[in-house]
Amino acid sequence: MQFGVPVLDDRLTGAPVLLRSIPGVDTAPFIDQAIARQSQTVVYLTLERPPQRIRDRLARAGCTVEIDFLDGHHPHMGLPADGRAIDLRNPMSIVQALDEAHRRHPEALLVLDGMGHLAMLEPTRFAAAWPRIVASAHRFNAPLAVFTEWDHPEVNLHMFGDEVRLLGVQERILTHEYFRVKPKDGHQEAPVMYLHDAQGLRAYIPKLVVTGPSDAGKSTFIRSLSGTAAGTERNGTTVAGERGQCMVRGVEVELFGTPGQRRFDKLLPRLIGQAVGVVFMVDASDRDDFQRAAQMLQMVRETGRHIVVVANKMDRDGSCEPERLAAALDLTDETPVVPCTSTDPAQARHALEAMLDDLLQAVPA
Repeated sequence: MQFGVPVLDDRLTGAPVLLRSIPGVDTAPFIDQAIARQSQTVVYLTLERPPQRIRDRLARAGCTVEIDFLDGHHPHMGLPADGRAIDLRNPMSIVQALDEAHRRHPEALLVLDGMGHLAMLEPTRFAAAWPRIVASAHRFNAPLAVFTEWDHPEVNLHMFGDEVRLLGVQERILTHEYFRVKPKDGHQEAPVMYLHDAQGLRAYIPKLVVTGPSDAGKSTFIRSLSGTAAGTERNGTTVAGERGQCMVRGVEVELFGTPGQRRFDKLLPRLIGQAVGVVFMVDASDRDDFQRAAQMLQMVRETGRHIVVVANKMDRDGSCEPERLAAALDLTDETPVVPCTSTDPAQARHALEAMLDDLLQAVPA
């Protein structure tokens, strides 16, 4: 099972996938992108939505693959089935329909859309039928089950395979959606934000702040990664509004620079607000500025964001080695220090990859 999102696909083991969401988070972009990557027939069980609505949605996404529908929506509404009829009052009818569909399309991608809806309508029968549904689904080449977490009985959902949880968090007026993966028989991975629009579904970091003292190389770093940086300069020094965008390891990243002058220090917590992480730039060739860097770094630490320190201008004579810079800034081993010459796009990208490694590291279940 592949979704075309590298940081997601790399975490999957190849087992069947359970797409598990909280109410209000749309699973359709993940379903549609999985289907768009298929050349074989798709067997699609729909319990909450009419098949025609799904056809229209897939057509808008550019999907042309043949769909064999198992329709539990229309019969539940007292209407003729559009495809093979499913009786929601009898979850075992799903097992029978899956076995028949497998005989017709053994290599198909299977989508079981609406398992949470079924669990809510028929909790006891769903709990009894779930192991049989899983066994029948596993016969297909690529099974994908979709479960929205309404009230449901206690069942072992993870027996289906790798679990991709879709979650949402609202901060002030912004709503971020993210996924986290729990591979079958494995540990849970760190959360990853994602974005879906007309360009498709992709991993996304909406705000990564690049900060540090004046003349540390922040603008150059952003330009090296994105090819441009929009900002305001006075006397050759950036005083507001740097911004750039780049793609690293299949993750779309929005970069925001901050001024490094002392008069902007009170604004620093606000400028870092809602950032996912902070790239802290230090001019490793200017030891006289290390005290200023340490003061700014303390303010950044108080925001609680992920931090990667970039020891910039390492191509200059007398530049401080990363280990000595870490000691000068009183850093712990938890804060990476990456050597860099930000005029070199490859080195700037390497430094940003260190931030991604920090953000996407595995966490305990």
